[in-house]
Amino acid sequence: MADDERTLDIRWVTGDERGRRYVRGLLAEFGLYRSVMEQRPGVRPEENTAFNAGLQYAAQHIQRELANANPVGLQLMTNEAYARKLLAEAKGKGKSERETGE
Repeated sequence: MADDERTLDIRWVTGDERGRRYVRGLLAEFGLYRSVMEQRPGVRPEENTAFNAGLQYAAQHIQRELANANPVGLQLMTNEAYARKLLAEAKGKGKSERETGE
């Protein structure tokens, strides 16, 4: 696949909130946002760090491609994830305040 075609594909996927949410989920699954020292189920402890580092490297590569192909989409992806997190925390807090009366 030509670089121009790949760039257009990345822009297409990150041009919609659903695509950005999917890509962010992949990056999270690959360990971009966590320590390589975190133990993964099913991975032998002596191989865990190398396994996680390999996945994280792949996630960093994808993130670099996103940054080059669609920096605005990457920023939107980050902002949307942060907004979802804040909304979830607010809903959780609101629920506990209703339930506990605090």
